[in-house]
Amino acid sequence: MKKESGKSTIFLLIITILVLVGIALIINFAKQMMIETKNQDLRTNMLLMQAETKKGLEEVCFRTVNLDSTKEEDLNKINEIKNEYLKGIILENAPEEVKEATKEITEIDLNENCYYLNEDIIKQMGIENIEEKEDGYFIVKYDFSNANVEVINTKGYNGSHTLTQINKDLSNEESISGE
Repeated sequence: MKKESGKSTIFLLIITILVLVGIALIINFAKQMMIETKNQDLRTNMLLMQAETKKGLEEVCFRTVNLDSTKEEDLNKINEIKNEYLKGIILENAPEEVKEATKEITEIDLNENCYYLNEDIIKQMGIENIEEKEDGYFIVKYDFSNANVEVINTKGYNGSHTLTQINKDLSNEESISGE
């Protein structure tokens, strides 16, 4: 009788250990899936921001194509058009905490063509559930010569801060996991 009791205790101990290991693996998998979902959400939101801000940039490029930025009168008109159509707050006019957060991004030239998208502007774009404290600040860099927009996030993803870099990183991960 004692031999059977000892065997059942060992058996119960082994089952308990296996269950605990299984639970730990499931929790780790769930955490990884949550991180992946958050990264995909970041990418999706940045794509939406890019599409929305690019509309304004294209309008600016269309309306200023025949203006000469070396002439003061034309330059004033260009600035009026930019104020009307570009989304965001010029980065130099952004709150101090935003400027501080951008100082950590050294690989990107943040200049006068960079605009900060605050939570209100992002909501106007139809993007919900953005919390700057958790998700970081969003900056758009307008490229007038190529009519292109780069979206930058101060928190980033695996050390990448621009939408272009994040797309590249996530594409590489998908190709590695798909092999």
